[in-house]
Amino acid sequence: MVVPRDVLERTVAHLRPPASMQAGPEQEVLSRSSKPVLEPFGNTEVAWEVLKAMSGSYRFVERDDAENDPSLKQIIPYVIIRYGTSVLLMRRLHSQSESRLWDKLSLGIGGHVNPEDGPADFFDAFLSGMERELHEELYISNKYACRLVGCINDDTTDVGRVHFGIVFQALFSNNSVRIRETSKMTGNFIEIKELASIHPQMESWSQIVFDHFLSRLV
Repeated sequence: MVVPRDVLERTVAHLRPPASMQAGPEQEVLSRSSKPVLEPFGNTEVAWEVLKAMSGSYRFVERDDAENDPSLKQIIPYVIIRYGTSVLLMRRLHSQSESRLWDKLSLGIGGHVNPEDGPADFFDAFLSGMERELHEELYISNKYACRLVGCINDDTTDVGRVHFGIVFQALFSNNSVRIRETSKMTGNFIEIKELASIHPQMESWSQIVFDHFLSRLV
């Protein structure tokens, strides 16, 4: 599943408030004429508006084509697994197909949304794809509540330039969640307050989630 980059840029630009409520005419002209820029992180309101914009502009393309076309953003559900004041921290192993993320620490379960997830309706496809990814990568034995957190964009890396993340947190009542794909990653729960010390080892999306969301919870 992909969405044109310019759709996301226009949506975010429309939501961005003026830099100053008292900006002079010259500043206002510069603000209105500047090219829209996708910020690293958008809050829940931004994420919801982006989801609505995606619902009218998504399509499915071949993976290789999407990986080499920065005018398209592949849409990735990115789910933080949380139990109280701790989160599931994973390490991506060399057996994973995406070599650019090998050995990186990650806070999110995520993956591509595919046509078989539900080609006729955006929200059905997106939520089905998210649920599929969670159960492919984790053993989940109890119920959880899923909450929209925000959205991620990172054009500073080769991976980030062609992907856009919609961030959720899955809230569990215990820490019984376990890694299913142990050949591809390891994982354990860690206190949120301890993440700052390993920040440099995390993949860029996890760094963004920590900086803009999780760090504010401690």
